[in-house]
Amino acid sequence: MDDPRKDPGSSASSTGEEKTYTTGGLHINRWVLTGNDQLDVNIIAERWNIETPAGIEALRVAIENIQLLDRKQKDYGPANIAKFGANGCLVRMSDKYERLVNLFKKKRNIPQNESIQDSFKDLSNYAIIALLCLRGKWPKE
Repeated sequence: MDDPRKDPGSSASSTGEEKTYTTGGLHINRWVLTGNDQLDVNIIAERWNIETPAGIEALRVAIENIQLLDRKQKDYGPANIAKFGANGCLVRMSDKYERLVNLFKKKRNIPQNESIQDSFKDLSNYAIIALLCLRGKWPKE
């Protein structure tokens, strides 16, 4: 199967579409996934040499987490994180960790509010955000 991303003259295919947008003076090419999610994950896995079943499933989870991060950023914006940076992420991660410890200690695996999986997703995303802050890639506003 030919990869349309390799042909600069091709902008669409049955698996996705490449779009260019500008932000902060940077021109960014973004591959927008469409169609069958399983096919999309396999295309990404092949492109980045992710070969094991665990690696491919982790890729699927990572994509879900990034989608969650993106949705929350549309609601919150970046300023709440930018204000305290990686240190603020560490505090938020500590809160999520303590919540999980409390739930597992009490063997109460059915929380009243957000799910255990939601807490783990938040922990993962706070770690990613902290890395972005440390790398100077988190937007200020």
